[in-house]
Amino acid sequence: VDVAVHKLDAIEQEALAQLYGIMTVPTTVVLDTQLRPVAINHGVAPLQKLQAQIGATGGQPPVA
Repeated sequence: VDVAVHKLDAIEQEALAQLYGIMTVPTTVVLDTQLRPVAINHGVAPLQKLQAQIGATGGQPPVA
């Protein structure tokens, strides 16, 4: 499965960080094809957990 990965600086993009409740680094937000959050992982998430969350998106997220 191909996925788009975007990194952001939570300090520079404070509004976006607040939207997803990002208070720790790293945080991974998995979005579905409609850009709705499927999962939010605070801290390092294990690969198998991320793979399951990506699988739950129903497809590939759009590339911004």
